[in-house]
Amino acid sequence: MAVVYTHTRLDTGKVFYVGIGKNETRAFNTYHRSNWWKKITSKTKYQVNITHKDILWEEALVIEKYLISFYGREDLKQGTLCNMTDGGEGVLNPTVERREAISMCNKQRLADPNERAKISVAVKKAFERDSVKKANSLGQKRRFTDVKQRKTTSEKTKVAMARSEVREKILKINADLGMLTRTRKTMYKGILEKRVLPDDIDSFLADGWKFGRCPENKLGRYANRQVV
Repeated sequence: MAVVYTHTRLDTGKVFYVGIGKNETRAFNTYHRSNWWKKITSKTKYQVNITHKDILWEEALVIEKYLISFYGREDLKQGTLCNMTDGGEGVLNPTVERREAISMCNKQRLADPNERAKISVAVKKAFERDSVKKANSLGQKRRFTDVKQRKTTSEKTKVAMARSEVREKILKINADLGMLTRTRKTMYKGILEKRVLPDDIDSFLADGWKFGRCPENKLGRYANRQVV
């Protein structure tokens, strides 16, 4: 099933976009919109109108094409729409060839350092929004509170770690952070505690440090504990 919708500017009352989607959610989404669409919506609020719903995808394509022709494309000086095509070319389930073409286009786009920089800036700005932060927080909580989700995440992690390129990448990141994969040992001196790298153990022993946790901390008296 599919829906057909329009976006209407509230400052002029004119329809500026015609679109289709598998459900009504697409009509209200703001992602995967053209720069022209974003430029318009940055200047004015707009109203979403569902013109047709619960129709076949093929019917939606025909209606979309008709509405674009009716309102007219602004780039062709025929009307008020920011649509960049005449419509009717959308596909619900792309063919393998179409998917490969899209993949190749995206790869060529990401090969450009300037394009990658633009995407990086856009992503960072998106993650600074409170709504996105809240959504991510809720998503993480669901991942670790849902037993099934935790199991799925664990299995995915094991599969990823089985790949040599993933392990090498993690090793490089750890090395760059000075963390390496060597096991740190817990040592204490008085009420001080510290996780010590193997290469530093001898110097700590010479300075009077001992292996393990401070005896007071083991007894549960954490008031004087100092982790360094």
